[in-house]
Amino acid sequence: MATHVAEVEVKMSYKYFFKVHHRMCSELMASVDRISKLFPEITTTIPRCSTGIYAVSVLKQAIEKAKLLLQYCSEASKLFLALTGDVILSRCTKIRSTLKQSLCQIQDMVPALLASEISTIIDDLAAATFILDPYEEEAGKVLQELIHGGTSSSDSMETSEIRALQLAASRLHILSPKDILLEKRSIQRLLHRVSETDSTKKKILTYFLYLFKKYGNLVIQDQTETASACCRSSFQLESSGNDSTSNRSAEVEPLTDPSTAPEALHSLEFSSTSIASFSSSMNDIRLQMDFSNVSLGSIDASFGSDSSRNKTTNGLNSAQIDDGSGKFQSCTKNTEPELEFLSNLGELSWDSRWKVVEEVKRHLKRNEKTYYSLSNENFVEPLVAFLRDAHDSNDVNALKNGLQLLLTFVSKNRNEGLYLREDAFGLLSSFLDSVVAEEVFTIMEVLSSYPYCRSKILASGALKSIIRALNSQIRDLQENAVKVLCNLSSNHDICSHIASFECIPKLVSLLTDKALVEKCLFIMKNLCNTEEARTSVAETSGSIASISEVLENGSSEEQEHAVDILLSLCSQRIEYCEMVMDEGVIPPLVNISINGSDRGRVNALELLRQLRDVSSEPECPTFDLDANREQSHY
Repeated sequence: MATHVAEVEVKMSYKYFFKVHHRMCSELMASVDRISKLFPEITTTIPRCSTGIYAVSVLKQAIEKAKLLLQYCSEASKLFLALTGDVILSRCTKIRSTLKQSLCQIQDMVPALLASEISTIIDDLAAATFILDPYEEEAGKVLQELIHGGTSSSDSMETSEIRALQLAASRLHILSPKDILLEKRSIQRLLHRVSETDSTKKKILTYFLYLFKKYGNLVIQDQTETASACCRSSFQLESSGNDSTSNRSAEVEPLTDPSTAPEALHSLEFSSTSIASFSSSMNDIRLQMDFSNVSLGSIDASFGSDSSRNKTTNGLNSAQIDDGSGKFQSCTKNTEPELEFLSNLGELSWDSRWKVVEEVKRHLKRNEKTYYSLSNENFVEPLVAFLRDAHDSNDVNALKNGLQLLLTFVSKNRNEGLYLREDAFGLLSSFLDSVVAEEVFTIMEVLSSYPYCRSKILASGALKSIIRALNSQIRDLQENAVKVLCNLSSNHDICSHIASFECIPKLVSLLTDKALVEKCLFIMKNLCNTEEARTSVAETSGSIASISEVLENGSSEEQEHAVDILLSLCSQRIEYCEMVMDEGVIPPLVNISINGSDRGRVNALELLRQLRDVSSEPECPTFDLDANREQSHY
């Protein structure tokens, strides 16, 4: 427990493009970014007492909650963000309060220089202004009024919907077909995440999607013509601003780096209780449409029945389906934003399906802008069905072809890669012991780099096959398994599951492989947060000796991981300290405490202290650790 604080490291190495609440989120991000940069120093200087550990834990949780909220505001639907503006404001305020309280506690427990920096951040947090943008607040009020069924006596529901959507779209800068497409996809992502029990939120999101499906063209028209006079009179809105920022670029570039993204983004859902805080309760929603027969997978079909729309935006009609190999060629020439891609793949002959998959793969490699048009409905789900059919038909070539297309998709379209459904992960898991294991492992490596996917990989049952590959005699499979485990072990909750497979002895044996030693040490370091793994490291023959050898001959990164592992052991049991001392680690540790990486120096000094404290051997050399610390600065 004493060393856990020193191992904590929080970074914000990526920035966000906030769709809504720019000013408020930017204020929060600036504060969190500054705190994150100081966090490693805080964890290494704060006393190892219960109060200090608790304060750091609270601070870390507040940072993670802030990052969750910031990423949510960078990815969620603009309409829903505007509708829940007061909830966002409340959460920002609560996070700021928690950050201030924990920093005030920490300020009194760290060196003066660091305390001065923390004091400056506390003052800036107190001065930060969290308010809703007037235009976004205006859009939110219009949407609330529409949802609650507030219309003038002379207006039909359709007229009110059009006016509300046009005004909200104008205020939120949804100005082009591309903007509408991105907004619809954001709504669909929220729908995929929403709990089945949260019927209120599901209704609202489905309603927003319905509005865009039905009136999207009118929104675009409204941006290119003079604003409708009836829109102004209906809501009695003053034209105090000219939307001077309306020409902001609609180019929203896959918005965040998932490799550093928070582990449980999908858990940041605004429940019906939160939504209820708008004014009264959302149980009195009076939406003039029947949601009971609308399934998530059929939304496009349900709201796209216009014959003219079918001719221009469905991409592929029945005549094109019969055309077989020419199907996708005609689709690629379609200039509409919503291409169908693989939507009708299941209706083709097997040979034609194979050719379409091949053509889509080539097309995606040539044109990355195409990723804006991909979705679960028109791409992921039909591709997963194709992979299942290829496996059932024992068509290895088709299976490999489909997996290559999926790899292209998850590698370049990170946001969509995060939202593969559970059945897709289960299918991939079932392929890990087949002839296409290499292709699947490559996909798993990419998916496991996305924090949100790690729990789904675990739930799919893939871990057993991954460990089996680690123990195989095939070098490529071993390397693939190590890479995936390296990513999965970054999730603390998954480490206990990995450790339960008793893989430490195999990881130790792979320390002789120069290409794998750093990754194996990284996995072992993460696993050593569990008692089971620490015991396994200590009891595996030659384990401590192999790790100690890295202290002398390893790279700076390898040495850092090795010190972490030994520190985890020595912090738990005196007998582990004695086992480490028997390997003659003092000279290399002194060298690392002077010449190692920042983290390596700090932990090497801590490990030397622990070894000195437990050593009762009179001939054991003593070291002036404080002098070593001073030397390490030069």
